Parts: sequence; C-alpha cells; structure tokens
Amino acid sequence: MTETAMAADRDVAVEKGVSQTREAMGRLVRNPAAMFGIVVMVLLFLACFLGPIVFGLDPEASDFDAVSLPPTFANGHWFGTDDLGRDLLTRTLTGGRVSLLLGVTATLVALGIGVIYGAIAGYAGGRIDSLMMRFVDVFYAVPFIFFVILLTFLFGRSLLSLLIAIGAVYWLTIAVIVRGETLSLKRKEFIEAAKAGGMSAPAIIFRHIVPNTVAPVIVYASMTVSDVILGESLLSFLGLGVQEPNTSWGVLIEDGAATMESQWWPLIFPAAFLAATLFALNYIADGLRDAFDPKSR
Repeated sequence: MTETAMAADRDVAVEKGVSQTREAMGRLVRNPAAMFGIVVMVLLFLACFLGPIVFGLDPEASDFDAVSLPPTFANGHWFGTDDLGRDLLTRTLTGGRVSLLLGVTATLVALGIGVIYGAIAGYAGGRIDSLMMRFVDVFYAVPFIFFVILLTFLFGRSLLSLLIAIGAVYWLTIAVIVRGETLSLKRKEFIEAAKAGGMSAPAIIFRHIVPNTVAPVIVYASMTVSDVILGESLLSFLGLGVQEPNTSWGVLIEDGAATMESQWWPLIFPAAFLAATLFALNYIADGLRDAFDPKSR
C-alpha cells in the first residue's frame, strides 16, 4: 500500500466519523425529550450561577427577625427561611452551584483518566492489557464508601477529597468501555494503514483511537454526571460529603429532613431541584444513546 493510499484511508475514516457525529447531533436535536432536558439544564445552570448574584443575597446571612418563615412573596423570601433565618432560595441556588460543579468536574476527571487508561490497555493488548484490567478489577471490588472514609481520614472533609473519591470510582467503567471499543478499532483498516505508515503508538491512540470512542463516551458521561450528583447528595446526607460553610443539595436535604415534621419547605425545594436535574440528565442521556445508536430504540 502506497503512502498516498494510506493517507486516503485515514482521511476517509476521519470524514466518516465526522459525518456520523453530525448525523447523531441532528437526531438529538429532533428528540423532544432530550431537547427538553437540555433546556432544563441550561436554565438550572443559569439560575444556580447567576441567581445568587441577581438576588444579591448572602447564603450565610442570617435574619433573626425572619426565622423559619414559610415561602411567601411578601417578604422577599420566595422559598422561605431556615431555622437560622437564612434565605432558602439563595441557599438552594448556591448549593446547586456546588452540586453541578462537582458533578461536571468529577465526570471530566473520570473521563480523562478512563479514556486514556482504557485506550492504552486495549491497544497494547496481551499481558499489559491483562495486568491493567486486573488493576481495574481490584478497584471495582473496593466499596465506594471505603474510598470516601479513607480520603476523609487522609485529607479531611473537603471538596477535593470528595472529588478524588468520586473520580477514583467512576473512571473504572469508562476505562472498560473504551478498552472494548479500542479492541475493535485496532483491527480496522485505517489503524493498520497508520501502523504501516510508521505512526507511533501514542499518535495512533490519541489521533485515531480516542476520537473514534467519542460516541459511547459521551453517552456514558451524560449518565455519570447524574450519578455523581446523586452520589454526592447521598454522601452529604450521610455527613460524609460537602461540609459547612459550603453547602449542596445533599446538605440542604439533610437539614430539611431534620425539620420536615414541622417545616416542609427546607426539604421540598432542594429535593425538587435535585429531582429536576436528575430527570433532565436522564432525558439527555437517553437522547444521546438514541442519537448515536438508533438501533437501540
């Protein structure tokens, strides 16, 4: 095979991948449930990141003349106040900022580790692949809560230790997915053409293997964001997640659950925001799955 022919094969493979991605995006746009989820997530991000600035309220500011007020438009506390007189609308939006940032950041960290790890394992094959995947199996066997307790003991209760604990778990599945895709891709003609053309293994992995695993990675990443947010909320509810003075939806739900018998509003509003986020992300994940794999419907 000539150099020109090999280059042509690689160009065709890249063009085909771009075309498939465009078609998938077109199917996603035509999916009403997915678009509804995207609109909801955009509104939630705008509300959480711009809302506290627009309302101009400090989430930690206490008004002892307005303690445990129910929701009302008359006094400016639309979601009411907690037992310390803090505005629950501002705290809900500020808590959402932490939950959303943690969800997105932890997912990006997990993607970065999992994609590279899985691509290297799948492309290397043989004993290297076997050793790397046994390492993954060992991590799979360790309970998630163990990572959280261990890192809390080592680094204290902080957003960083929580981020590390979550990232240490969620990259495993991504690595397995990318490895499977890599095992299939490395037998393709355009990969063989790249090898014959003298391209190095790292160049093949990052220029050909990784870009062609985008579809399953995007679908799984959209599901991972919701899993991370739900996991953080559960950990915060158990007292192992976000700590004061920071807050999150999980922290607010924990506080609201303690007073739910006498005050319903500290629990309902953060729980509603969390539920809306999870539903929206699930709609987006389903839409991405159908867009990239129409036969799965």
